[in-house]
Amino acid sequence: PNEMRKILSLYPETEKVASFGQLDIYQIKENFLKPKIFVPSQIVYSEVKLVDLIDFKLPFSLNDSVVFYSHDLTEGQKEKVELMANEIVATSSAIGKRGFLSDNPEVDFQKINPTEYKATVKNAQKPFFLTFSETFNNKWEAYINKTRISKENHLKVNGFSNGWLINKTGDFEIEIRYSGQKLLNIAYLISGTSLILSFIVLAVNIKRRKN
Repeated sequence: PNEMRKILSLYPETEKVASFGQLDIYQIKENFLKPKIFVPSQIVYSEVKLVDLIDFKLPFSLNDSVVFYSHDLTEGQKEKVELMANEIVATSSAIGKRGFLSDNPEVDFQKINPTEYKATVKNAQKPFFLTFSETFNNKWEAYINKTRISKENHLKVNGFSNGWLINKTGDFEIEIRYSGQKLLNIAYLISGTSLILSFIVLAVNIKRRKN
């Protein structure tokens, strides 16, 4: 509990709303809530655990920051994040400044259904990270012009959600889909077809017996 309170103290956007014994309930203040899909203006790359970040006194804000933890990334992903990060937090060193992610593109999105989203990107001038606030899963896939963004560019953000490194510039659309839903739909179709066929066979057998 004390460790979690330390973590929450990093974020002034959170507030405690209720307590039940040792259970404290927090919520994010409404004016700090981010959309489901957004582009962060601050990126932090950390080689320490979340609870240890408090010792670095970073200017965190849930409203415009994301954190990439080294233990969540492959070696190739670490290199990409380090190049774009605003802050580098190493285990035994101070914060190292890096180039700031400026000129972020404008991003709007539409929810098609719970497993499919469409993001519209305008005026992308350089690579950027697109953050998707759903629990990280490799079955979440992002597509540009029907071409899937590589798995190496699909990263875990803030220790739990999805992020993609987008290298395309200009105006374009990004489709985000949960690929596991296709298998479920096929399974439902097979099950439904089998059930219908079973009823047909049963009806034919009953009719034959009556005759």
